[in-house]
Amino acid sequence: MDSKDIAFVRSELEMSIELFAKLLNVDARSVVSWEAGKSGPGSAAKAVIIGLRETIVKGTHHKSRIVEFTKSSANVGGLAYLIVRLFDNLEDV
Repeated sequence: MDSKDIAFVRSELEMSIELFAKLLNVDARSVVSWEAGKSGPGSAAKAVIIGLRETIVKGTHHKSRIVEFTKSSANVGGLAYLIVRLFDNLEDV
């Protein structure tokens, strides 16, 4: 995974840097740094980004649901909430 992958995921999710950072429970400056290739995400954020990328690439017909799901997750609790919701909805996504 490189900086282009991170920017791709954020763009496909139609998320601002701030909202994407909130989802991953990191500072917005971290996301800027990742997308610039100056640093990379930690293991938890990296795993989520990889999973989201795979889901986006495989499930383009579900893109609107993926976008809605991740944005709502970011707004109510970020990474921890996203993980719980993913387990609750494995068959739906």
